[in-house]
Amino acid sequence: MKNVTSTVVLLMTLVFAVSKSANAQTAQPSKIWVDINGGGQLQSHTLTTSSSSDLYGEKLVISTSQNIPAGGLFDISGGYKIRPAFGVAIGVSVYSRGGEGSLTASVPSPVVPNSPTIVNVSGSDLGRTETGTHIMFTYFVPMSDKVDFSIFAGPSFIHVSQDLISATVTTSGTTPVVTQTTTHESATAFGGNVGVTANYLLSHMIGVGGFLRYAGGSFDLSSASKQKAGGIQIGGGIRLRF
Repeated sequence: MKNVTSTVVLLMTLVFAVSKSANAQTAQPSKIWVDINGGGQLQSHTLTTSSSSDLYGEKLVISTSQNIPAGGLFDISGGYKIRPAFGVAIGVSVYSRGGEGSLTASVPSPVVPNSPTIVNVSGSDLGRTETGTHIMFTYFVPMSDKVDFSIFAGPSFIHVSQDLISATVTTSGTTPVVTQTTTHESATAFGGNVGVTANYLLSHMIGVGGFLRYAGGSFDLSSASKQKAGGIQIGGGIRLRF
């Protein structure tokens, strides 16, 4: 997050420096804007869980670790200019990707105390979907009648839908049997967003542009607390102005 903030601050400084040195600027006549982007979420996360239960007077412990990789992103937002340089927008982003996971079970022995059997299993294609809703307070810096930059920040709400690797443990005699299964949990992460965009208008109503943004937050699952959602996002696409 520190590196992202530093990058955004640097970009903001450059935008203001260029805007002050511009000889002439033409305010955008459009009040309504729609941005449609494709891109990627560049940060990966690791999700870990741990649970325990009583078995043979000892603890059966199951620990998991899953990789949440970087992946593709679809993003759409629309806003309204309250003043020529200021506006407010709401956007929706969708990230979806499958990841891999591993599970370790420490199963107590029914015969020998303090001699657990360690069982390792793995899983793949563990789905993760993040649907983010972002409120963005936006400041526009027009460079000409075709080029403008914008700086934005605001709160984000990210609904997380997550497949989790899990296991069932059965005992038959002295040999434990660990069967890998998959469960599903969901939660909403609360956080914020900050970033910049650069836009070039091909005509009065249509253009192209790109964005760099950090949008993230934290959430709790029933099996894992203080998990991370979102991250650094980058992309570009179509600009519509009305």
